[in-house]
Parts: sequence; structure tokens; C-alpha cells
Amino acid sequence: MRTRRDRGPGPGDTLRAGELADVIAGLCRMETAYATNPAHRETYAAIFGKRMADTRTGLLACFAATATERHRHEDDIRALLRLDAFARRLDRIDPAAAPDEIAGAVEDYEQASIDLLRTTEYGTIRDILVARYLTAKARTLTHHDTRSDISPDTAPDRAAGSLVHPHPAALIQGAIHFYNHAATAGSSRGSTGVLRALAAAGSAELRRANPLHRKGNGEISPADSEFDTIAQTINDLVLITVSRRNRFTDNEIEHLLAMVDPMYYYITSGRN
Repeated sequence: MRTRRDRGPGPGDTLRAGELADVIAGLCRMETAYATNPAHRETYAAIFGKRMADTRTGLLACFAATATERHRHEDDIRALLRLDAFARRLDRIDPAAAPDEIAGAVEDYEQASIDLLRTTEYGTIRDILVARYLTAKARTLTHHDTRSDISPDTAPDRAAGSLVHPHPAALIQGAIHFYNHAATAGSSRGSTGVLRALAAAGSAELRRANPLHRKGNGEISPADSEFDTIAQTINDLVLITVSRRNRFTDNEIEHLLAMVDPMYYYITSGRN
């Protein structure tokens, strides 16, 4: 008679990539909620100390043992961790420091657009991290615009290298939207409840600092024409792309697929 030790893993013993990603996302949620919270940081420190980063690194290595949709879930959770690392970099910047430091963090974060798409499944923590990125990006664009007004010959052009021009006001409105969603969605208990309070405070601070974005006062309405503008912009980008003199290299194709695949999944999954 074979014992359980003699048998190979059964169907219920398989390590699922999605469940592993959820565990890592939960740790990220707990750290954001408790690590610096005055009411909880001592308890958090007693339980985790400085071991959270090592714990997450160890869990990431476990993706090698997963079976179903490993690469999608691993790529998604790594995107969340990059967003989290970006937010922690912002936390280390002195509020009184020159805006160039925030601009540097934004410009160094080259995977941001992909990570915003890849992390749609992670709820409140993702909403807060996206809001923080949009706020930092808006402040960077505003800073660059201000420098251009002061010294147009020496200030960097924020549109350089890009064919489209996001507007800081629209990004701030988007950040407020994500904060508001985080403040009302999910459980009001545990770490999610703490994050909801943080999101509400973040939304209130943005609205205080940007009076035009208070409810009913200058908000940009989600008009139907916005989609037409997006579609036209994509059409223009396609025309520019196919007008290139040379075909794409293998590296360029790989880079484009890394951007397009998350966008396709984001649209077809219905989570936006």
C-alpha cells in the first residue's frame, strides 16, 4: 500500500500562479497599510521586522514551480511590485526637495505605462499606487512646463520623444478618480480598510491642492468624444509606424509586443 509520501502530487497539490500572486499582493497591501501607520507600525515591525522584502523575493522564486498561466501572473505581480517600489522612492524624497527629484523618479520608471495595465486585478492597493504615479507624472509635466516658460532655450521639452501630450490637469483628475474608487471599494476591515482611509485622505489632499478639481468646479467630463480622440490618436500612430523606412528589428518587435500584449489583455478582459 502506497502512503501519501510515496505518491506524486495530486491535482489539489499544484501550486497555482494566480494564488501565489494573490499572496504577494496581500503582503504588498499589508506593508503599505501598516508599515508606517502610527497605529500599527510597532505591531508590523514586531511581526515582519525588515524581512518583508526577503519574503517577497522568496515567494517570487516559487513561480518556477507553478503550472497554469505562470508567466502572466508573474509578470503582473512584478508590475505591482515595481509600482510599489516607485511609490517608496517617492516617500524617500524630501517634500521640500527640488521638483527635479520627483521628475527623475518618473523618468527613470520606464515600464510605468505597461505596469498600469498589468495590475488591474489587484484592487485597492493598485488604485492607490496608480493615483500616486499619476500625481507624480502630472507634477513632473507641470514642472517642465514652468521651466520652459522661464527659459525656453534651455528647458527640456516634455513632448520630446513622444507624439502625444498628456495634460497634467487630466492626470490629476485621474488620480482623484483612483483614490475615490480605492476609498469606497473593497472591505472596510483589515489592511484594505486602512488603505481605504489612506485613499480618502489622498483624494482630499489632491482636491485641496487643486481647487479646480473639486466636485462640480471645472472637472473634465467623460464625454463620448474622448474615445474618438483616443481612436484617432491610435490611427495616427499606426500611420506613422507603417511609414517607417525600415522594417522592425527583432528587438523592436519584442519591445512592441511587451507593450501591446498587456493592452490587449486589459481591453479584452473587461477590467478598466
